[in-house]
Amino acid sequence: MKKLNILLSYLILIIIVVGGTGCEQENPIDKEQYMKQVSIVGAQHNSNGYTTFDLNCKDEGYAQAFISVAVSGTLPPDRDIVVKLTDDIPGVIDEYNRVYVSSSAIKNRLMPSSFYEISDFTTTIKAGGTYARLPINIRSVDLECDSIYALPFKIMSVSEYDYRRVDTVLIMAVNLINEYSDNYRFDAYRSTVQPDGSLTDSVAMGKILAVKAVSEKVVRFFGEGVTEEKNNIADYCVTLSVKDDNTLDIGAWDTSKLTVKDGSGYYDSKMRIFYLKWNYIRDGIEYQVGGTLANQRGQSGN
Repeated sequence: MKKLNILLSYLILIIIVVGGTGCEQENPIDKEQYMKQVSIVGAQHNSNGYTTFDLNCKDEGYAQAFISVAVSGTLPPDRDIVVKLTDDIPGVIDEYNRVYVSSSAIKNRLMPSSFYEISDFTTTIKAGGTYARLPINIRSVDLECDSIYALPFKIMSVSEYDYRRVDTVLIMAVNLINEYSDNYRFDAYRSTVQPDGSLTDSVAMGKILAVKAVSEKVVRFFGEGVTEEKNNIADYCVTLSVKDDNTLDIGAWDTSKLTVKDGSGYYDSKMRIFYLKWNYIRDGIEYQVGGTLANQRGQSGN
């Protein structure tokens, strides 16, 4: 009986030890389950290493864009990661155009170095964080709205872990926007202006079209409902300049191709609607267009 009690005591002790050890086992998710690797966000094969940044136009100073770098893994890093990048990648934009851009489309062009400023090509992913941004200051007044300016980036070095060795380059293209640029519903009439000022032969027009940012307070659109393509810009595009009181100056994009006169209107910032009217001359005949441009996203939240 004494031996049996001793044996039972040993068994109980073993159970306690084993049970205690089981409670102290590490949870697998408490350890890193994946390779820690730094990469540029967007430089993946599924996007062809290309991204578009919507840049708010500024008539003075710099507008700011940015790219992001991130670290992979199931746990955040336990130390700072200093990432050094470069934009000195000769030929990469031309190669992208050759492979991915059709012959009829607008080609990406390398943004001239005088148009932008990067004060420091290093950025730091802080311990406990997962990403960091590299700011790029761009003089939007230097950019032509019909060109696609782009900048290439790749990682040069990281202070901790390693960085991605495939799909390493990101091409960031810039798309100019402002408070007014968007897709609009254009509902208007076009009439012939007679010598006595009367209007005849009115024709209704209705179309969804893009209103494109030119600068901080100026937008452009195709004013007669024609196809929105490069060949029609000079002959048909009209500009709207929004004044401080929301009244409009209306003019021709290319005054050598189109004569616009007596343009007037105003912008309803609450409803996001342009009310406008202008006359233009084509082939010696004067016409008048009047109507509205209504933002497809509806009323402003302000």
